[in-house]
Formats: sequence, structure tokens, C-alpha cells
Amino acid sequence: MAGLVILSYLPHPSHCGLSRRVDGIEEVLESTVDEVVVICPSFREGFPHKDPRVDPVKIPLRLEGADAASRFLRLALYSLLSLRKIVRYAMKGYLVQYESVFSAFPALVTKLFVRRTVIGDDLVRLHAGSSLLSPIIFMVEAVLARLTDYCLTASLRTLPFLKRFSRNVIYIPNGVKCPVRRDESMRDETTILFVGALTFDQNRVAVNKIFQISSLLSSIRPEASIVVVGGPETITASLRNHPLAKVGRTRFLGDVSDSILERIYAEAFIGLLPFFSDTPTLGGARIKALEYFTHGLLVVSGMEGVFGIGGLNAGEHFLAAATVEEMCHILDECLASPEKYYAVAEAGRERVLALYSWKTVTREYVKQVKRLFEKRGVYVLRGRHQEC
Repeated sequence: MAGLVILSYLPHPSHCGLSRRVDGIEEVLESTVDEVVVICPSFREGFPHKDPRVDPVKIPLRLEGADAASRFLRLALYSLLSLRKIVRYAMKGYLVQYESVFSAFPALVTKLFVRRTVIGDDLVRLHAGSSLLSPIIFMVEAVLARLTDYCLTASLRTLPFLKRFSRNVIYIPNGVKCPVRRDESMRDETTILFVGALTFDQNRVAVNKIFQISSLLSSIRPEASIVVVGGPETITASLRNHPLAKVGRTRFLGDVSDSILERIYAEAFIGLLPFFSDTPTLGGARIKALEYFTHGLLVVSGMEGVFGIGGLNAGEHFLAAATVEEMCHILDECLASPEKYYAVAEAGRERVLALYSWKTVTREYVKQVKRLFEKRGVYVLRGRHQEC
């Protein structure tokens, strides 16, 4: 069987960028691979998995606690408990692909003992962390690149590093699915939207900025509200106690189904990306940004919010702000005269749909996966029953 098993250290499906990327990869491989299976953790408060493509690893913990000890424990349990599942798929002949450096350990252990081709996606964080640990992290990332047969990246920033340590590197920008064009009559021009998993450090920093923005807007645009979509509930529950949340200025909806999210997109006017120099993009283009564009939202962003999305011009496809204060000023103008900015939103939508569909950005990757299966097929015909 031509199968691919994908390792994700985060729950799937979800609204986080990693999960959206896995969705896109699954979609483009449908006509190439017999089966794509995602092995991901399932925590106590998670939704029951109904997707047959997901093989969950039950973790007897809650998805809470942002401290290093809690994260390490969750990651260690996932790495150990997932290993048996991964080996079972590898023994059936599945290719193994891990998403993020945090899913690398079980994949590379499987490669060591079962000798299967391993693909690594987003395996470099550019030595993020303290300067004291940077040399160690550099060495770890270099070793991972050496041990991984094919390295994928969505980030132009990590491309030179990967090419230095790996002979097989494929650049796959983040992409986006093409949504159904929304009914413009549903649009509420007072709704500002932010979507993102709150387990991600940068999204929690963004929420703090959202509170600042909401506070500044409250006196000049009392009709406006900021809607935040993303969990887990253990984090959103505490955020709902914030004074601005209690009066409805900022609404935290937590995790919602895809159908509800589509309705929220249809009703929103502005897609907010409060990412500035203190929250640099660590990977490729933020998938939330791509989704804002393709749903026809007017994107208001710090420059780090749209970093990695080529072909966009500030003022033509989105509105750019350098600070929280400037972002508030732009939002004030958009809320005062929304019709002036419809053309900007439409231009952004058309540009992103033309350049960043998953089918477009994964062409080289899909070709390589086909080659791997074809090569393995030649080996089988020759009686050599081993992975290439």
C-alpha cells in the first residue's frame, strides 16, 4: 500500500497553523497516496475523534499549563506512546513524515529500527531560545537535518540552514483552501476577528495586544467588538474574566467547529494580525493570515503578521501598522468608512487565491512523494523488499 503516516505533536484537526498545514497536505495527496494517517495526541478535554484519517494517542493529561515542565511532560508522553503506532505503520510500508522538531524523536527512532524513509517538515526553529542554549539548539537542528531523508520548510528564513545540512530540501510555502465566496449581506462591519490556538506563545502575546486595542477603541468606537476564536477552554475560560471580555468588547469563543468558523468568517469585516517586531514569524506565512485573505476579510496587520506572503503590497492588498497605536488609528478609519476598503479586501483575496492554493504550493512535494513510491515499487519488482 502507498501510505503516508504524519506525526503531529499537537491535536488534529484544530485551528492551529500546524493542523491547517496537515489538512492541506492530506488534500493534495488524495490522488497520489492510498491512505494518509495522522498520529496526534488526544488530551482529556479533547473532542472525540471522528475523522478516520486520525489515529489518536490518548494522553492522560489536560492540554493546559504553558510552563516548560508541563510542555515537556506532554511531549515526552506523546513521543513514547506514539512509537508503537508509528512502527506498526512503517512495517506496513508507509512513509513517515513528522511535523515540527517536536515530533522528530519517534520518527527518527522508527527510521533507525525499521529503516523507512523519513520526511521532516518545519524541523528548524532557527535556534530559538536563550543565547546560552543557542549553540546546543544549533547542533540539535543540524543533526536532525542530517538524519532526515527529506527536509520540508515553509520558511525562507530557514532555507539556507537546511540546505547547508541536507541534500534534499523542498520549500513548501503555507497554502490555503479555496472557501465558498461568502454572502456579503451577512457581513457585520463592526466585527473584528482574530483566530489562533492560544497554546502558541505568540498568540497569547497577540491577545494582550488585542486587549490594548480593545481598550483604546472602546471610547471612540463603542459599537465595535473583537472576536477571538481558538482554545483550549482552560485558557479561554480565564480570559473571559478580563473586564473587557465581561462587557463584550472582546469575546472569546474558544474552539469551534469548522462550520461555525465559516459562519464567523462570513460575518466578520476585519481580520486582525497584531504581530510586530516582538513576535517575529518563526515558520512560514501565518495560515490565519492566508485564511483571512481568502475569506474576503480586510486584513489589518503588523508587518510580521503577513511576513512570508509574497506578492502583497501594503495599502493595495492589506493595511499595515507598525505599532498598536497606529493599528487602532487604522481600525478607527475602517470602522468609520468601511466601504472605502472593500476594494482592498477583494484585491487581497484575489492575490492570495492565485498564488497560495495548496495545489500550487505543493507541486514539487507531491512529485517527490510519487518518486519515492515509484522507486520503492521498482525495488519490490526486483525482489528487494525494503524501503528506499
